[in-house]
Amino acid sequence: MVLVEEAREYITFTSRHTTYPDGVVSNFEFNGNEQVLPVWRYLDLGPHVVYLSNIVKRTLTEQMREQSRYLCNHGRARQALKEVVEMPDQQADRILRSIEQNNGELSNALAKQMPILSEPGIWTEIIETVSLAFQEDPPAESHILDRYHPSRPAGRES
Repeated sequence: MVLVEEAREYITFTSRHTTYPDGVVSNFEFNGNEQVLPVWRYLDLGPHVVYLSNIVKRTLTEQMREQSRYLCNHGRARQALKEVVEMPDQQADRILRSIEQNNGELSNALAKQMPILSEPGIWTEIIETVSLAFQEDPPAESHILDRYHPSRPAGRES
């Protein structure tokens, strides 16, 4: 039972305004404290719990899995990039962001800061290497796959 449905008959709007203890001035009046008290005390939050559990389930099974996949690919791309040109992780990450934001084109700012990227063939090799790293999905380890079964609760063997 929804609180508003239960309390509707006790709600009125009057022509006079009242200043309530919290400082709010309103013409809202509620005269059903005793009648609605059990509804307040024992709210049915079942639909809210179901909704929240569906959000958590979707986050765990879809969004976090996709994020994990992206982070693995990003790590592989960073390592592959560092095989072409040696650099610290921060610079490699900056190059990866630049590739994503500029659709694979070398920006002038990046070329000025890292002149080696402008050398013939280097940028092309970087783009190919990074693209390959994001295309490849390494086979998942079977012991990890055996632990993940969305239809079976964790800790239960079937």
